[in-house]
Amino acid sequence: MSEYMQKWERIREKGKLNYMVSQSLLSGLVCFLTLLLFSVLFNTPLTVGLFIYQSIFLGVVLSVTSWITNEKRYKKHKQK
Repeated sequence: MSEYMQKWERIREKGKLNYMVSQSLLSGLVCFLTLLLFSVLFNTPLTVGLFIYQSIFLGVVLSVTSWITNEKRYKKHKQK
């Protein structure tokens, strides 16, 4: 089994909720910092509330998408 599949098995064992929360927070933080950086670089008004909302939304979407993609890859690999 590939190293990736072994890593994904360990992640799966911790559970979907744990993965979703940790990945949402990480992705959300990256999104928030990126939006903040663009706001400063392009001298646009700073709307922290909107940035937080967008970051949470994008974090959740990215974590769900990542889980689904990894599960499909894992199940396909297990069938071989």
